[in-house]
Amino acid sequence: MITQVVKNDTNAEESVFKKFQSITNAISFCARFVGAEITDPDFKMSWWTYNVICVCSMFLLCTGYTVYVGVVIDGDWLVLVQSACQGGAAIQGSAKLFCVLMYRKYLLEVWDFLHFTYESYENQGPNYKKALQDALKFLITSVKGFGSVHLSAHLACIIFPAAYYALYSEKLMVMQFLVPGLNPKTIMGYWILTALHTTCIVCGFFGNFAADMYIFVFIANAPLVKNILKCKLEDLDAKLEALNGQRILREDVHEDMVAIVNWHKKYLRLLECSERVFFLVIFVEMISCCMSNLCILYCILIGVWPSGKVYLTFTVASFLMFSALGTVVDSSNQDCSDIIYTCRWYDLPLAEQRVLLFMLRNSQSTPGLSVGKMMPLNMNTAVQLSKATYSVLMLLMSGREE
Repeated sequence: MITQVVKNDTNAEESVFKKFQSITNAISFCARFVGAEITDPDFKMSWWTYNVICVCSMFLLCTGYTVYVGVVIDGDWLVLVQSACQGGAAIQGSAKLFCVLMYRKYLLEVWDFLHFTYESYENQGPNYKKALQDALKFLITSVKGFGSVHLSAHLACIIFPAAYYALYSEKLMVMQFLVPGLNPKTIMGYWILTALHTTCIVCGFFGNFAADMYIFVFIANAPLVKNILKCKLEDLDAKLEALNGQRILREDVHEDMVAIVNWHKKYLRLLECSERVFFLVIFVEMISCCMSNLCILYCILIGVWPSGKVYLTFTVASFLMFSALGTVVDSSNQDCSDIIYTCRWYDLPLAEQRVLLFMLRNSQSTPGLSVGKMMPLNMNTAVQLSKATYSVLMLLMSGREE
């Protein structure tokens, strides 16, 4: 489904809006699979939605049970680290499902706004169409890339234990949690547990991919809204240049200024809705990815989880994607300030100059995305968190050697 949809970018005659719509349809398909197609105006929580909530709850509870069995009963503290490797995925999935259901009205608002933007501005002129095409090209490439990482990582998590058993005749669990009443050392218990693990992996693929793509579509289109603002200001500049040497009255530019101010408000609203909906998701994602990366690397180094390298690819990719999105927003905010500052504001009547000055002040103080309001979400933060993860890992390894 996803591969078929994204191939539409090769069709040069298809409109930009239809290409964008095909991407959003693919995301909606994944969301529908986990009972959370919140962009459907008639969406209501169904039995399938509650089943997915039960799967997430089971994942969390069984992870806690696994830690209890390993630490309290068996006295093996290493189980705590092994469970934390994938335990973060349960927290991420629960947070994403909670946020999209809780803040559905904000998601719908931005979703409809983006569809309106792609549909209405395609025929506004070559500059507008180029801005749409550039945004769509970036979006398609990113969806393909991250979708491939999602799919390959989840498939590898399922296939690797089977391949390992065929090569070394040693059974590996697909995931790291136990279920009360099931003994993985028996044949029946192992296969039932494997089926439950596989179910969690499949639900996790569709649910995480849909939630991540909601985030990506929202935030990655911030530069598009900024570029359309640039096109509007360029149109105003062209109009002012055509009136050069004449006295410019408010009536001459009033309609253009209203459109520019309203569009800038929509840009700010896009960022506000994204921050409100995904604030908790971003915080949980960054913290749990750091925790998972630390635990997986530790398990790989001491040789207790052979399939950990596969899952590490996914957690690192998610960590970097979220960090990159924060950088995209920061760059877009800076560009927005530059665009407003470099327009021909000096040719405008005094009242309109004051309006642009107010816009400039707002653009210079527009907040970016953050990790729990503690640090900005960008690649610099990713580097700092990676350094901290490495330092803790070396501390754990040195303690083990002693």
